[in-house]
Amino acid sequence: MISRSPSRVVRLLLWAPLLVGLASGACACSRAGDAANKGAPSASASFAAPAPSAPEPVDAPAPRVEEPERAPIDDPGPPIPAAEARRTTLRRLAEDKALVAHEPVLIEHFGKPLPFPLTVQAAPVADGGRALLFQKSGKDRDPFILVLDAAGQSLWIKERPLAGIVPGVTEMVLMPTAKGDIVLTWYDGPTKIIAARHWDARGSILVDFPLLHADSCAALSGLHWPGKGFVVAAATAGSARIQLLSDQGNLAFNGEDGVELPWTSRADAPVAIAIDSGHGVTLFQAGHAGAAKAGAPLSHLLAARFDAQGKALWPRPLIVGPVPGRAGDSVALTTSNDGNILVSRLGVMVTPGGSVISLPGKR
Repeated sequence: MISRSPSRVVRLLLWAPLLVGLASGACACSRAGDAANKGAPSASASFAAPAPSAPEPVDAPAPRVEEPERAPIDDPGPPIPAAEARRTTLRRLAEDKALVAHEPVLIEHFGKPLPFPLTVQAAPVADGGRALLFQKSGKDRDPFILVLDAAGQSLWIKERPLAGIVPGVTEMVLMPTAKGDIVLTWYDGPTKIIAARHWDARGSILVDFPLLHADSCAALSGLHWPGKGFVVAAATAGSARIQLLSDQGNLAFNGEDGVELPWTSRADAPVAIAIDSGHGVTLFQAGHAGAAKAGAPLSHLLAARFDAQGKALWPRPLIVGPVPGRAGDSVALTTSNDGNILVSRLGVMVTPGGSVISLPGKR
């Protein structure tokens, strides 16, 4: 069942261990104080007070040395790219040699012979590992999650990542974090909700979140924005919609309505997402910058940039260039350290300020 109070659940998860720690600390302090009191005799007024003596000279206190700032206990771990999971089609295990050792567990889940082709989403996790989402073709996707360490050994698996969800899920997206947490988001057709499920680095489920209401959804995109949360974009009829699930469990973009991208798009055109220097999120999709007649061909690849509260950072959509390939293809993006985003298929660079720079020789 999908919880509709994610903030409250997350707050309870965060505060419970803190309250227990405070209570334990209070008891320890109390016991230490009692022991100190028992060991020290109390003062008595019957003793004569000694005569005051001249104070002895006292050396000046030594200058205070500041201790270096300590790393937080909850270390987020080494950084991983703020990028969408890589999507491939696996036609045989030999195409990914690291998966050959895991053939038995894949057969146990999917059966023998393995139902190739399998669609695979792969994304890096902490310490050089990776998380993989396998799906069959056809109506029954039968999803399976496998999380590997840097040596290719299995950390944990989820044979039924959507356990407890009514059948009818279509689109799914895998989103890991730098700490090793994994979030899976999906479109639930029967309830018309885009939702997410969060596991910790040990594979223990934390909570489910409703993200968006959507009458339809033909493509989902998503990634983790370090320090902000999980950005999810749904290609829906008329215009795509986006949501930011904050790391604290709040829906940052206008509640379950989300924010609409400022153009008319085709429902099956996926949204590509890029994070630039941690200050903004830029979304790309094929569509029309203005109103378009029904059935009109898609004209351009468009872009819009938002801050962490869902506020548009550009006054109008940016026309990046002609649609690179088919409208249903995902657009490959590369973000540089200065925040510029390369759209390699078009040979252009999009700047955080909203400019499109043509790169000679890149087309």
